[in-house]
Amino acid sequence: MIAVSLADNLLTAPLVAFVVALIATLLRFEVRLPEALYPILSTFLLLAIGIKGGKALADSSIGDLWGPLLAAFALGIVTPLIAFAAMRTLGRFQVVDAAALAAHYGSVSAVTFTVVLT
Repeated sequence: MIAVSLADNLLTAPLVAFVVALIATLLRFEVRLPEALYPILSTFLLLAIGIKGGKALADSSIGDLWGPLLAAFALGIVTPLIAFAAMRTLGRFQVVDAAALAAHYGSVSAVTFTVVLT
């Protein structure tokens, strides 16, 4: 049971893509996607995330959403505050640069929402 769950988690598309990219980088392979593929891939990813999220929302009740929504909201507030403080103190970044990085790390995405759900 645990081995099957472990195998399922280790063979997910994002993890496999990360490992393949890591190996390609270590072996110094030049892997480039054609320029025309970027808009198609971006559109596909946006649609896939939207459809998956819409299906998950349709299958759940309003009561099931409060916890994840509040957690995502809290992460959206706490993460940029921590990032800003870390960049100012540890990285010694200027205020503008630290704020830009903090805003980047504070954006709530599908990945953040997935982390909250699991």
